[in-house]
Amino acid sequence: LACRLPPNVQQSFPSLSFEQLHDSLPGISDTSWLRAMLRQQRKSEPLHAGLIALRLGELGADADFSEALGRFREAAKRQPSRVEAWYGLGRAQAARAKWEMQDPLRLGSRVGLGGLERAASYYARALLSDSSFSPAAVALATVELSLLDTVRLKQARELVRRTIGAAPDPGSELLLAWGRLERSAGTLDIALTAFTRYLASGDNRALGLLELARTLLGLGQAAGEAPY
Repeated sequence: LACRLPPNVQQSFPSLSFEQLHDSLPGISDTSWLRAMLRQQRKSEPLHAGLIALRLGELGADADFSEALGRFREAAKRQPSRVEAWYGLGRAQAARAKWEMQDPLRLGSRVGLGGLERAASYYARALLSDSSFSPAAVALATVELSLLDTVRLKQARELVRRTIGAAPDPGSELLLAWGRLERSAGTLDIALTAFTRYLASGDNRALGLLELARTLLGLGQAAGEAPY
């Protein structure tokens, strides 16, 4: 078992921060070990337990993500000002919504959409706790872009703008999400700024040029043909 786990998790699991555990868990696929760690953390560390339960859900060991939802709700109840609790709750709710959409026994055009809306509200709550927490801003933009509700897009846009302003160095993922959100909300001039900054970040140049071209064409500028 030990050889299959990242060394930093083996040696210092109890003392890992939320961010460290969040980054380490994707490399773990041993559900027996994860369940054992969940039992250890369930009452004392609901944030840690929520992340572990989320990973179990991703591995199919808790397909409806009910355990993750329960742990993150407990974390938010205990520490309502903790941005991680609301972010984790949003992730668990979004995963639950995806599971509902894939369930052939659930019928109706809005199956899972209510869950996505709740996930977005949790991400928004996270940003109210800490506007500089970029993972919640990226996740909020992603969910709202999938819902494509004009009113909701504009509300999310304001929160993401605050994150851009508060983050000392917005990462490329956030810049890309910001640009797409601005474009979908109809503010193409600001989207252009976002995609220009994304290109300057040096990440995926081809993707940046594509997004830039779409935005320029949306503005009616023939210059948009060149990046294609």
